[in-house]
Amino acid sequence: MKCSDPRFTIPELSYRAEPLKWRTVVCVPDVFDQAEIDRILGLVDPKHKQDGAIGSGDLDQTIRRSRVAPLVYGPTTEWVYERLTKTTTDVNGKHFGYDLLGFDSHLQYTEVPEGGVYDWHVDIGPRNYRFRKLSVSVLLDDGDMFTGGHLETAPAATFTTRGDRALMTNPSPGTAIFFPSWLLHRVTLVNSGLRRSLVGWCVGPSFS
Repeated sequence: MKCSDPRFTIPELSYRAEPLKWRTVVCVPDVFDQAEIDRILGLVDPKHKQDGAIGSGDLDQTIRRSRVAPLVYGPTTEWVYERLTKTTTDVNGKHFGYDLLGFDSHLQYTEVPEGGVYDWHVDIGPRNYRFRKLSVSVLLDDGDMFTGGHLETAPAATFTTRGDRALMTNPSPGTAIFFPSWLLHRVTLVNSGLRRSLVGWCVGPSFS
């Protein structure tokens, strides 16, 4: 089984059996370089952009004001999925040890404009969302391109290193931030500019 929806042919994820160094947030810099980020941005189809919904499927811009579009899996995007699959497998094996089957859908491009926000939420929920286990967010812009728009997690979150906490607050482009899908998190108000990211959710059997 590759993922929760057989329409998506997405590489399967697995993890190595080794002692875990458990953390709730893991940051991996330089997963994509600037040239690769530019390629990713060029793969986003503007016609597919739509307002981001909250977990219930409703549009509520007091909670979430952003635009999203799928980065559809296919010949031109396969390399993006392969890179994130490799990184996710490594991070999961070292820090989480979850039983993962794959991404639950296409990766999602997200842009948060000036005045945009995504308030406190978790990535798990009813229906197929209950199978989400590990979330990943990759920043696609330099911090100089926008102000505000910080990805924040619940205060109880633990980090791999002190440097990871700083990376999460001010990540460089191409940094992948991993955390359990049950962890409370938000993107703070974007005061100026445009914050762009690529996000995905890895699924597996329900937690026992």
